Amino acid sequence: MRSAWYTITFLCALSSPIAFGAQTVTKLNKIDGVFLIVPVSINESGPYSFILDTGSNRTLIRNDLLETLGISSNRSVPVNMTNGVIYVHETVTKSVAVGNLSVNDLEIEGIDTSQLTRMWTSVQGVLGEDFLKHFDVLIDNHAKTLTLDNTSDLANSLSGDHLSLSFSGSLGNDRTVDRLVLDVKLPSIETLHFLLDSGTNSATYFPSKTVPYVTGVTFRETVSTPNGNSPCRINFVTLEIGKSTFHNQRLVSYEGVTRDNFDVDGMLPTSIFDRLFISHSGAYAIANPHIRKP
Repeated sequence: MRSAWYTITFLCALSSPIAFGAQTVTKLNKIDGVFLIVPVSINESGPYSFILDTGSNRTLIRNDLLETLGISSNRSVPVNMTNGVIYVHETVTKSVAVGNLSVNDLEIEGIDTSQLTRMWTSVQGVLGEDFLKHFDVLIDNHAKTLTLDNTSDLANSLSGDHLSLSFSGSLGNDRTVDRLVLDVKLPSIETLHFLLDSGTNSATYFPSKTVPYVTGVTFRETVSTPNGNSPCRINFVTLEIGKSTFHNQRLVSYEGVTRDNFDVDGMLPTSIFDRLFISHSGAYAIANPHIRKP
């Protein structure tokens, strides 16, 4: 059974797709003041509102939209999520596009309408890392834009501290694919491996046997997610990422959810950065990059 990871709730053998185009800049909208919405075209139809989710290794499309587009999805596969197992349907699209950039023959997951619309009635899907990995990506939270580039032009125009990226996680003895994993240091804890996640609004830590919880003042809350209500512990901490320090960051630990359930130690929201550049070709990220002078 292949694992797929989708993180928008809390935070949840492929063909060889080919990406076309050069560079595109797309306006991002927000829902709930947090989740980034990007216009996505499917098989040259649309665009439709998708959540931009770097924390999901798969692209999801609502089953009713697949039916409208005449795309069949017959194979049902189980997907592990924090609150249990859901079943999705695999299918292949002729093209998935943002602006003038597209990926052909992308294998995606059909998801029940109720699994996306409990919180977001207008959302038609989730744009995941299986699409984004074909490009260098700039998420500009200040200007509310998404830039995709399949050349070296965007990377050459930006400077800053290069943060090494890994593109896989680990769950037991298995490796997971299409993950954006970054080293993050928490107070009094060794460096941990956090998922760069545009689909969550809070940093999240998954307690382990060696580090049960983060020390300090703890608040308890119950948060609402599409999968139900989840009790959690809240800390406010300082995060060290490369040469940068981010103070007073909200850190969530969900009751009953441990590192044993996930392929990373935690999740880092991309919203803590004004701008974030992700180089899939160079395997690095730049937090708040600067534009190089000519």
